[in-house]
Amino acid sequence: MKIKSIILSLGLLILSWNALAQKREAMPINEIKEIIRLAVDLPELQQYFHRGADTTRTILTLQEFGLITADSFEGFEKFGHKIRIVNEETIEKEKIKDYLAIGDWTYGGKNLRLQIEYPKEELMINFRFQKDNGKWKIINSMIMEN
Repeated sequence: MKIKSIILSLGLLILSWNALAQKREAMPINEIKEIIRLAVDLPELQQYFHRGADTTRTILTLQEFGLITADSFEGFEKFGHKIRIVNEETIEKEKIKDYLAIGDWTYGGKNLRLQIEYPKEELMINFRFQKDNGKWKIINSMIMEN
């Protein structure tokens, strides 16, 4: 019984060590932009932006997340306007309600899982992306309304 415990503990230790020792790949900023472009241009998502009914929604706001910053996304446009990228402090200070926030970003080589929240519309959008021949494409997406 004691030998089983030792072997099990050793196995868990080796698995943990391997998981910690793996080097995580950083995604290049041009690929991050490609993925965010695919996500915000998802045809099924456009109806929730209510651009025709609400003229205050002409500028898309995105919360900073990792390499997604105002500097790294300079010139990135949606609806013919530069998108606004702000940090959480600005969102709270300005009481911004109409913004997109990345809830999860799980990247593994040629696969990516992305979750975007849209608080104003009470939406959670899940995406699965795959890189094929150097280009990212949406494998599936699901919009969940609260």
